Amino acid sequence: MLDKNGILAAVLAYTAWGFFPLYWQLLKHVSALETMSHRVIWSLLFYGIIAAIRKNLGTLLAFFNDPVRLKRLSIGSLLIAFNWLLYVWAVTHGHVMETSLGYFINPLINVAIGAFLFKEKLAPLQKISLAFATAGVLWLTVDYGRPPWIALGLAISFAAYGYIKKTVKGDATIVSMAETTVLLPFALFAALFLRMRAWDGITSHELLTSPAALSSFEWFLLIGGGAITGIPLLL
Repeated sequence: MLDKNGILAAVLAYTAWGFFPLYWQLLKHVSALETMSHRVIWSLLFYGIIAAIRKNLGTLLAFFNDPVRLKRLSIGSLLIAFNWLLYVWAVTHGHVMETSLGYFINPLINVAIGAFLFKEKLAPLQKISLAFATAGVLWLTVDYGRPPWIALGLAISFAAYGYIKKTVKGDATIVSMAETTVLLPFALFAALFLRMRAWDGITSHELLTSPAALSSFEWFLLIGGGAITGIPLLL
Protein backbone atom coordinates (compact mmCIF):
# COMPACT_ATOMS: atom_id res chain seq x y z
CA MET A 1 0.00 0.00 0.00
CA LEU A 2 1.36 3.40 -0.99
CA ASP A 3 2.26 5.87 1.71
CA LYS A 4 0.61 9.03 0.34
CA ASN A 5 2.22 11.25 2.95
CA GLY A 6 5.64 9.90 2.00
CA ILE A 7 4.98 10.50 -1.70
CA LEU A 8 3.80 14.06 -1.04
CA ALA A 9 6.87 14.76 1.13
CA ALA A 10 9.17 13.41 -1.61
CA VAL A 11 7.48 15.49 -4.31
CA LEU A 12 7.73 18.66 -2.23
CA ALA A 13 11.37 17.97 -1.33
CA TYR A 14 12.47 17.35 -4.92
CA THR A 15 10.47 20.34 -6.15
CA ALA A 16 12.31 22.54 -3.65
CA TRP A 17 15.66 21.08 -4.69
CA GLY A 18 14.78 21.80 -8.31
CA PHE A 19 14.74 25.53 -7.55
CA PHE A 20 17.96 25.44 -5.49
CA PRO A 21 20.29 26.43 -8.36
CA LEU A 22 18.46 29.76 -8.70
CA TYR A 23 19.09 30.48 -5.02
CA TRP A 24 22.74 29.44 -4.79
CA GLN A 25 23.58 31.14 -8.08
CA LEU A 26 22.94 34.44 -6.29
CA LEU A 27 25.89 33.52 -4.04
CA LYS A 28 28.28 32.58 -6.85
CA HIS A 29 30.80 35.21 -5.69
CA VAL A 30 31.02 33.54 -2.26
CA SER A 31 33.29 30.50 -2.05
CA ALA A 32 31.63 27.08 -2.00
CA LEU A 33 33.27 26.21 1.32
CA GLU A 34 32.08 29.41 2.99
CA THR A 35 28.55 28.92 1.64
CA MET A 36 28.53 25.31 2.87
CA SER A 37 29.75 26.38 6.31
CA HIS A 38 26.92 28.87 6.62
CA ARG A 39 24.42 26.21 5.51
CA VAL A 40 25.49 24.15 8.52
CA ILE A 41 25.40 27.04 10.99
CA TRP A 42 22.04 28.49 9.99
CA SER A 43 20.29 25.18 9.35
CA LEU A 44 21.23 24.18 12.91
CA LEU A 45 19.58 27.36 14.17
CA PHE A 46 16.53 26.59 12.01
CA TYR A 47 16.24 23.07 13.46
CA GLY A 48 16.72 24.45 16.97
CA ILE A 49 13.84 26.90 16.56
CA ILE A 50 11.52 24.14 15.32
CA ALA A 51 12.59 21.81 18.14
CA ALA A 52 12.05 24.55 20.71
CA ILE A 53 8.56 25.28 19.38
CA ARG A 54 7.73 21.57 19.49
CA LYS A 55 9.31 21.31 22.97
CA ASN A 56 11.44 18.27 22.15
CA LEU A 57 14.84 19.97 22.27
CA GLY A 58 15.83 17.87 25.29
CA THR A 59 15.83 14.66 23.27
CA LEU A 60 18.92 15.89 21.39
CA LEU A 61 21.15 14.72 24.25
CA ALA A 62 19.98 11.14 23.77
CA PHE A 63 21.81 10.96 20.45
CA PHE A 64 25.13 11.96 21.97
CA ASN A 65 24.73 9.41 24.76
CA ASP A 66 24.25 6.59 22.26
CA PRO A 67 27.61 5.56 20.68
CA VAL A 68 26.00 3.58 17.84
CA ARG A 69 23.66 6.38 16.74
CA LEU A 70 26.43 8.96 17.20
CA LYS A 71 28.75 6.98 14.93
CA ARG A 72 26.08 6.71 12.24
CA LEU A 73 25.22 10.39 12.58
CA SER A 74 28.88 11.34 12.20
CA ILE A 75 29.16 9.32 8.98
CA GLY A 76 25.92 10.88 7.72
CA SER A 77 27.23 14.33 8.60
CA LEU A 78 30.38 13.82 6.52
CA LEU A 79 28.34 12.56 3.57
CA ILE A 80 25.92 15.50 3.59
CA ALA A 81 28.76 18.00 4.04
CA PHE A 82 30.54 16.56 0.99
CA ASN A 83 27.26 16.62 -0.95
CA TRP A 84 26.53 20.24 -0.06
CA LEU A 85 30.06 21.38 -0.91
CA LEU A 86 30.12 19.61 -4.27
CA TYR A 87 26.61 20.81 -5.13
CA VAL A 88 27.26 24.49 -4.34
CA TRP A 89 30.57 24.44 -6.20
CA ALA A 90 29.01 22.76 -9.23
CA VAL A 91 25.99 25.10 -9.41
CA THR A 92 28.11 28.23 -9.09
CA HIS A 93 30.66 27.03 -11.68
CA GLY A 94 28.36 26.26 -14.60
CA HIS A 95 27.54 22.60 -13.98
CA VAL A 96 23.79 22.86 -13.33
CA MET A 97 22.92 20.24 -15.95
CA GLU A 98 25.31 17.72 -14.40
CA THR A 99 23.98 18.36 -10.90
CA SER A 100 20.48 17.77 -12.28
CA LEU A 101 21.65 14.49 -13.78
CA GLY A 102 22.96 13.56 -10.33
CA TYR A 103 19.52 13.97 -8.83
CA PHE A 104 18.01 11.88 -11.64
CA ILE A 105 20.46 9.11 -10.79
CA ASN A 106 19.95 9.43 -7.02
CA PRO A 107 16.38 7.98 -6.87
CA LEU A 108 17.53 4.95 -8.85
CA ILE A 109 20.26 4.28 -6.29
CA ASN A 110 17.68 4.79 -3.54
CA VAL A 111 15.45 2.15 -5.15
CA ALA A 112 18.39 -0.27 -5.30
CA ILE A 113 19.14 0.36 -1.61
CA GLY A 114 15.49 -0.17 -0.72
CA ALA A 115 15.28 -3.40 -2.70
CA PHE A 116 18.60 -5.02 -1.74
CA LEU A 117 19.33 -3.68 1.74
CA PHE A 118 15.85 -3.11 3.15
CA LYS A 119 14.14 -5.92 1.19
CA GLU A 120 11.35 -3.66 -0.04
CA LYS A 121 9.23 -5.01 -2.91
CA LEU A 122 8.32 -3.23 -6.13
CA ALA A 123 4.88 -3.60 -7.73
CA PRO A 124 4.79 -4.56 -11.44
CA LEU A 125 3.95 -1.03 -12.57
CA GLN A 126 6.73 0.34 -10.38
CA LYS A 127 9.20 -2.01 -12.08
CA ILE A 128 8.07 -0.78 -15.49
CA SER A 129 8.41 2.86 -14.49
CA LEU A 130 11.84 2.09 -12.99
CA ALA A 131 12.96 0.54 -16.29
CA PHE A 132 11.89 3.66 -18.21
CA ALA A 133 13.63 5.94 -15.68
CA THR A 134 16.82 3.86 -15.86
CA ALA A 135 16.79 3.94 -19.68
CA GLY A 136 16.30 7.71 -19.61
CA VAL A 137 19.18 8.27 -17.19
CA LEU A 138 21.47 5.99 -19.23
CA TRP A 139 20.58 7.94 -22.39
CA LEU A 140 21.31 11.28 -20.71
CA THR A 141 24.59 9.93 -19.34
CA VAL A 142 25.78 8.67 -22.74
CA ASP A 143 24.58 11.85 -24.44
CA TYR A 144 26.58 13.92 -21.93
CA GLY A 145 29.71 12.78 -23.74
CA ARG A 146 32.01 12.16 -20.78
CA PRO A 147 31.90 10.46 -17.38
CA PRO A 148 29.57 12.60 -15.22
CA TRP A 149 31.77 12.59 -12.11
CA ILE A 150 29.91 15.44 -10.43
CA ALA A 151 26.55 13.74 -11.00
CA LEU A 152 27.83 10.42 -9.68
CA GLY A 153 29.43 12.08 -6.65
CA LEU A 154 26.18 13.86 -5.79
CA ALA A 155 23.99 10.80 -6.40
CA ILE A 156 26.12 8.31 -4.45
CA SER A 157 26.83 10.61 -1.50
CA PHE A 158 23.17 11.58 -1.11
CA ALA A 159 21.92 8.01 -1.48
CA ALA A 160 24.43 6.86 1.13
CA TYR A 161 23.32 9.71 3.38
CA GLY A 162 19.69 8.61 2.94
CA TYR A 163 20.64 5.05 3.88
CA ILE A 164 22.36 6.23 7.06
CA LYS A 165 19.43 8.50 7.88
CA LYS A 166 16.98 5.61 7.57
CA THR A 167 18.97 3.51 10.06
CA VAL A 168 18.94 6.24 12.73
CA LYS A 169 15.64 6.20 14.55
CA GLY A 170 14.20 9.40 15.94
CA ASP A 171 12.31 12.58 15.21
CA ALA A 172 13.37 14.04 11.84
CA THR A 173 14.08 17.48 13.29
CA ILE A 174 16.22 16.15 16.14
CA VAL A 175 18.14 13.73 13.89
CA SER A 176 18.92 16.55 11.45
CA MET A 177 19.84 18.85 14.31
CA ALA A 178 22.18 16.23 15.79
CA GLU A 179 24.05 15.72 12.52
CA THR A 180 24.52 19.46 11.98
CA THR A 181 25.69 19.78 15.60
CA VAL A 182 28.45 17.31 14.75
CA LEU A 183 29.52 19.57 11.87
CA LEU A 184 29.15 22.85 13.77
CA PRO A 185 32.75 23.18 15.13
CA PHE A 186 34.19 22.63 11.65
CA ALA A 187 31.67 24.99 10.05
CA LEU A 188 32.38 27.78 12.54
CA PHE A 189 36.14 27.40 12.09
CA ALA A 190 35.85 27.40 8.29
CA ALA A 191 33.50 30.39 8.21
CA LEU A 192 35.75 32.48 10.47
CA PHE A 193 38.94 31.34 8.73
CA LEU A 194 37.59 32.17 5.28
CA ARG A 195 36.34 35.59 6.40
CA MET A 196 39.80 36.38 7.75
CA ARG A 197 41.38 35.25 4.46
CA ALA A 198 38.98 37.45 2.51
CA TRP A 199 39.74 40.48 4.69
CA ASP A 200 43.47 39.88 4.23
CA GLY A 201 43.03 39.63 0.47
CA ILE A 202 44.32 36.06 0.23
CA THR A 203 42.80 34.31 -2.80
CA SER A 204 44.96 31.25 -3.41
CA HIS A 205 42.20 28.86 -4.53
CA GLU A 206 38.75 29.35 -6.03
CA LEU A 207 37.16 26.93 -3.54
CA LEU A 208 38.24 29.30 -0.76
CA THR A 209 37.88 32.62 -2.53
CA SER A 210 35.20 35.06 -1.40
CA PRO A 211 34.88 38.84 -1.74
CA ALA A 212 36.48 40.80 1.08
CA ALA A 213 33.11 42.28 2.00
CA LEU A 214 29.76 40.58 1.61
CA SER A 215 26.72 42.70 0.82
CA SER A 216 23.70 42.82 3.10
CA PHE A 217 21.79 40.82 0.49
CA GLU A 218 24.46 38.10 0.44
CA TRP A 219 24.37 37.87 4.23
CA PHE A 220 20.57 37.60 4.03
CA LEU A 221 20.91 34.76 1.52
CA LEU A 222 23.49 32.93 3.64
CA ILE A 223 21.29 33.15 6.75
CA GLY A 224 18.16 32.25 4.78
CA GLY A 225 20.03 29.24 3.45
CA GLY A 226 19.41 27.59 6.81
CA ALA A 227 15.69 27.25 6.19
CA ILE A 228 16.23 26.63 2.47
CA THR A 229 18.50 23.72 3.39
CA GLY A 230 16.50 22.41 6.32
CA ILE A 231 12.95 22.22 4.96
CA PRO A 232 13.59 19.69 2.13
CA LEU A 233 15.75 17.53 4.42
CA LEU A 234 12.97 17.42 7.00
CA LEU A 235 10.57 16.39 4.26
